[in-house]
Parts: sequence; structure tokens; C-alpha cells
Amino acid sequence: VTYYDVNNVNRAHNLALAAGSLNAYVLPSGERLSFNEVVGPRTAEQGYRPAPVIQDGDYTEGLGGGVCQVSTTLYNAVLRAGLKVEVSHPHSLRAHYVGPGWDAMVSGWSDLVVLNDTPYPVYLFAEAQGGALTVKVLGSKVGEVNLWSDQLETTPAPCEDEEGNALSSTDGYVLLRVGEEGVKVATYRSIDGVKERLRASNYPAKPSVWTKPKAE
Repeated sequence: VTYYDVNNVNRAHNLALAAGSLNAYVLPSGERLSFNEVVGPRTAEQGYRPAPVIQDGDYTEGLGGGVCQVSTTLYNAVLRAGLKVEVSHPHSLRAHYVGPGWDAMVSGWSDLVVLNDTPYPVYLFAEAQGGALTVKVLGSKVGEVNLWSDQLETTPAPCEDEEGNALSSTDGYVLLRVGEEGVKVATYRSIDGVKERLRASNYPAKPSVWTKPKAE
């Protein structure tokens, strides 16, 4: 389960639409699930609305904004179910609905691909309602699953003016936008004590932006 703001109506709509595409999906043994193939293109014709998306290390408006929360929630569910993830990608910024390293960004060029390497089919339940996005994976138990991450390094958020120039001091400036420290993490999973490294994810620092007040 991950959580979202129901007051962001367009984003909440996109979450429910994408979750509905995954709901009741059956993945046979030995078959792969491509998130992009199952959910389909995030277009106005498919009912998606504009909402904030992460692109090139910043937030912008785009059709289908919020769908990455659905792919991320699915990613975490299948990891806990012990299924094999063949393709996943982190965002260029941290996604704050999960911890760093546990996101799964999807777009026109990036996908989330899951292999059902168990002997039996699995069944997906997905629903976005009341601020809670839930994905369940129903199938045969593969063993005792544990997930964890190691923080490899952090990078402080730089200070810049509105033109992108570095500031050595912010004395006399007013903060316009709060920055975010960069972080690099490695994620791991063990099944019945057998450890595997899932991915290394690097989220660059986002600068804080300052401006000089105009003289009255």
C-alpha cells in the first residue's frame, strides 16, 4: 500500500485508471508482465489527465501524471511476493511515496517487467480508493522474503539564484524553493536467506533556489 492526496483530483483519477487496468490480471507461470503493455499508453484518448510528473530532474505537467506510483506499488508488491523483476528504473528525483531505491519509473521509453518464475499462475488485485493505493499478488508462497536498503552516499543540496548561478552565501536572499539532498542507495532482497542485490539507485541533489529582494 502507498498513499496519495485525494485533493489532487487529476492525479487521483490517473492512479485509479491505471490500477483498474492491472486489477484481476492473471500472470501464468513462466510468463512476463510488461506494465506498459498492460496499462497501455497514457493518453487523453485513454482517459488520462494532466498532472505533475518527474522529468529530467524536475517536476512538470504531463498526461498520466501519477501513474508511476502505480508501477512503484506493483514493484514493491511483486518483490514481496518473491517474483523476479527483469526490468525496473528509478526516477531522476526521489519519489516520496516510497523510500529511496524502491520506486519504479515508467514512461514511453522505460518499463517495469515482471517474470512469474513460480510453478503456478498469480493473480493481481489493484485499487486506488480514498487515498490508499493497494496492490496484492495472490499465488503460491515462495518462501520467507526480506527487503532492505543500504545508503551508499549523500550529496548536499546546492544553493542557486533564479538564473542557476551557484551562491556561496545566501545572506540578503529569500528562499524561493527548498532543495533536496542527493542520495545513492543499494536495495537487496533475500528469499529463505538467499541474498540478491536488486538495484543501485542514484538521485541527484535538487538545488534550493534563492532570490534577491527588490529594493522598494
